[in-house]
Amino acid sequence: LLYEETAESVEKREKMALARKLNALTMPHPDRRPDKKERRDLLRFKHGDSE
Repeated sequence: LLYEETAESVEKREKMALARKLNALTMPHPDRRPDKKERRDLLRFKHGDSE
């Protein structure tokens, strides 16, 4: 046994796990990765390039 987990750390870990689970529900991942053109468009959008 490397360490004993305190009741406080168990509660904190469970809260973080719940937050990750809820975040995954509100921001789902796309079904596939963007192709080359879509990736370029995303980068232009993120960085504000108008070209």
